[in-house]
Amino acid sequence: TFEEIDVTTYDSLVVLVGRSPNNIKLNLIVIVLVKHLNNNNKQISSFCHGNNVLITADIGNLYLAKQRGLTQSVSSKTLNENIPTHLRDEDGNWFAITKRARIFVYNPKNVNKADLGDYFSITKPQFKGKVITRTSTHAYNKSL
Repeated sequence: TFEEIDVTTYDSLVVLVGRSPNNIKLNLIVIVLVKHLNNNNKQISSFCHGNNVLITADIGNLYLAKQRGLTQSVSSKTLNENIPTHLRDEDGNWFAITKRARIFVYNPKNVNKADLGDYFSITKPQFKGKVITRTSTHAYNKSL
């Protein structure tokens, strides 16, 4: 059973055809196994409908998926007509269907709004030691 799996003992994962992909894709233990294999650059393969759609929260993850050979080029007139070029991969490996708003929250008594024109603004010396954000290694920040 999945409960008996020790994810550290696996070197690869192959998902075959049939009902198995739909039955296991939301199983927490399988998700942990896939993440462990991916983080350790192990082999992950699937056939038929085992690899339906990759959904991720950040463009950085899409870039890594393409770099790791986890995506496949798609040619779609509908996607090309409805998704602007800056929201899709030039080779058709991914298409972004949503965008994320990144906002500044600041105290107007201490910060002039004009000093925050874009993300590069917070690198100015006047903001050194005054910005709170996720770590620079977090996927959300890597894609900025």
